[in-house]
Amino acid sequence: MYNYKEASMRRSVAFPAGSLLLATMVISCARPPAESAPLTDADVTAIRGVFSRTVETLRAQDWDAFIATFDDEVVFHPANNPPLRGKDELRTWITSGPAVTPEFDFTQVQVLGQGDLAYATSDINMMLEGVPPDQGKQLVVLRRNDAGEWKTIAVSFNSNTPLPTTAPSGSRGP
Repeated sequence: MYNYKEASMRRSVAFPAGSLLLATMVISCARPPAESAPLTDADVTAIRGVFSRTVETLRAQDWDAFIATFDDEVVFHPANNPPLRGKDELRTWITSGPAVTPEFDFTQVQVLGQGDLAYATSDINMMLEGVPPDQGKQLVVLRRNDAGEWKTIAVSFNSNTPLPTTAPSGSRGP
């Protein structure tokens, strides 16, 4: 006599075991995703060009050209300010602040990345009209768009000047 319960148990054990074996075979045969190619010398030159154009457009107060170096959904973290999201907020912020002087510059630009994504760091000579001279640094993330242009997608910068220190409350001076 055929034992339905026993046959059903064999199938219920065989099905997961067979599925596990098939999944293991598929996974082991699958190729890992291809690694993105490292940045080329041309990529690094183009990214350094974004830094140069940014300085040039700031010095010239050419806001349209400045904004054109950024991705539409840029996230910009200026020092001592809330984050800015998108080109409209960035334009409002940059046009409402003090103008840069001819001494404003990005120096020590370092570029790293892979494929269509890069990040760069630089020092900043923050020379602004009516503001004491300052030095700072920035971290910039760039992405190559479908047209092959490198656009800035994120920036965070701040000053190297230490915050003023205050004596803890209740302490006495020397």
